[in-house]
Amino acid sequence: MLRFYCSFHSSKKDIIFLSHQVQAPANSHLYSFTILFNFDSNTAMEFQPNRNITKKQPYRICFVCLGNICRSPTAEGIFQQKVKECDLNSFFFIDSAGTSAYHVGEKANATSRRIAESHGVPLLSRARQFNSKDFYEFDLILAMDSSNYANIMKLKSGITNSQVKMMRSFDPDGPNEDVPD
Repeated sequence: MLRFYCSFHSSKKDIIFLSHQVQAPANSHLYSFTILFNFDSNTAMEFQPNRNITKKQPYRICFVCLGNICRSPTAEGIFQQKVKECDLNSFFFIDSAGTSAYHVGEKANATSRRIAESHGVPLLSRARQFNSKDFYEFDLILAMDSSNYANIMKLKSGITNSQVKMMRSFDPDGPNEDVPD
């Protein structure tokens, strides 16, 4: 069993936000997520994907904040880096978006890029706006705060297989808190 962790640093505390358990390579699929928010905590909340994760059908995750230049591209970059380090690229499609169109086409914020790169995490994506088609493109949509969660849910119409969660909904110390901007 392989486990890896992604850390996200905020002004409040270090947040450990995603860890994945990987089935033995012979089985060639991922079967569960365990989401942790604190190295010191033994509490973890299981996230069960709504389908098998295979190389032919990678799990599609979209991180969403307001402008898509700070929190969501940082989460995307960290997650991509950890997936790459574990040679699991073909099991995931990772993206980020913003609920607003303020920064469409721009790189991540210079400070976010500098800090991420100092930890070996490149932030390569360009800002884009989240839209209703994303509900059909992604399995899991993680909103960075309650305002963006509300904006995402306003776009949702009809039945989709995507799950929309607050990023910190898995955090036993602050399940109703936003990821600070």
